[in-house]
Amino acid sequence: MKKYQGVAITDGKNRKDHILPLRTLLKGYHDSRNTLIPINLGHDRTKPIGYTLLTGLYMEPGKAYITNTSEIMETKEEYEKLRQFLNAYDYEKFCKNHEKELDELKKRLGGVLSNKFSVAPVSQAVAIKDKDIIYRLFPDWIEKVFSCLVFTIKKDTYYLHIHFSEEIYLC
Repeated sequence: MKKYQGVAITDGKNRKDHILPLRTLLKGYHDSRNTLIPINLGHDRTKPIGYTLLTGLYMEPGKAYITNTSEIMETKEEYEKLRQFLNAYDYEKFCKNHEKELDELKKRLGGVLSNKFSVAPVSQAVAIKDKDIIYRLFPDWIEKVFSCLVFTIKKDTYYLHIHFSEEIYLC
C-alpha cells in the first residue's frame, strides 16, 4: 500500500472555474473528517483504487485548503480488503442511512420489482436498479416510443433521433 499526503480541496478556482466558499469547505471537512472516502480511477466508482481521509484544514490569509492522506492499494490482498470496505461503505451510505426511503420506494413500486433488484449507488437520491423495470412500469408507453425511434450512423457515431407523435407526452 502506498500512502500519499496532499491537498484534497481548496477555495480557489478549479478546472471548471468553480470556487468553493470557505463555509462549504468548513462544512465538508466537519462532515467528513473521520470518514474513509473511496478513491476511484477517474471518478469511476467501478474502478476503486484506494481511499482517502481528510486530515486537516489549513488556512492563510486569502486561501484555505483541506488536506488529506490517501492510501492506494498495490496487492491482491489489499485490493480484497478494499472491496470489503467498499461493500460496507456502500451498504451504510446507500442502504442503512436511507432505510425509510428505500422501504417507501419498494412499496410504491410494488409488484413491478423483480427478485433481482439492487440499490443503485446514487449520492443525491434513493434509487433502485432492476433490469427491464422500465418495460414493466410503462409497457404501452415504451411500445409507442420505440416505434418512433430512428437510428442514423454518421462517421462511426450513433445518433438517436426521436420523433414523438401527438399522443405521447413526457412529464
